[in-house]
Amino acid sequence: MASSSLAHADAHMADGDQHPHPTKADEHTGPRLQEGKPGSHVGEDAKDSRSVSNKADAEKKADKQEEQADKEKNMKPTDIARSHGNEPSRGAKIDEQIEAEERAELERKGKA
Repeated sequence: MASSSLAHADAHMADGDQHPHPTKADEHTGPRLQEGKPGSHVGEDAKDSRSVSNKADAEKKADKQEEQADKEKNMKPTDIARSHGNEPSRGAKIDEQIEAEERAELERKGKA
C-alpha cells in the first residue's frame, strides 16, 4: 500500500503544510570551518569595531570573573554553609581538614 513515489507524497500535502524543499544553497559542499578560534577577538585590538562602552563592559566582565576566581580559590569548603547560617556537612569538614593537612605537608617539604 505504501508508495515510494515523491509525487504521491506531495499529493497528500495541503498548501498550508510546511515541508522542506532543498536548494543548492542548502547543500554543504566544502569542509566545515571551525567556529570560534581562541584569541580571535583580542580586547585591546585597535581595529575592533566594538563601541567604547562595549569594550568597557567586556573589561569589567573580565575583571569580575578574575575576582570571582580568586574568591573561589581562597574559599574553604565550609565557608558556603557558614555564610548561609548553617552548620557545614561532615564531608565539608573532612575536606577542610584534608586541605589543612596537605598545606602543612607542602610547607614541611618546602622547608626540608
